[in-house]
Amino acid sequence: MPLSEVDQIAKAVEKFNGKDHIDETYRNRYPELFKYVDLLNGVIFAMGSHPSGFVVSPIDLDANVSTVYTKESKYRVTSVNMGELDGENYVKLDILG
Repeated sequence: MPLSEVDQIAKAVEKFNGKDHIDETYRNRYPELFKYVDLLNGVIFAMGSHPSGFVVSPIDLDANVSTVYTKESKYRVTSVNMGELDGENYVKLDILG
């Protein structure tokens, strides 16, 4: 695969962040590559936490929401984006002061 095509494909994926805008000639020419592009497109590659954000629920969060420890916090944080938490009907509170 020529590097110039690799560069064009990478820029198109980054710019449009989706498969709908990528030139179909690339997709047809490199179906094995796009199997992985489609799999990884949109995957979170960085994570942050809100120091006063709390997720509350009447059900056990440990059993139903993925949580992780970060090096910045001694408390567990969800590894799920706030928008997805809202979509699953969890409540996120911002407790300030």
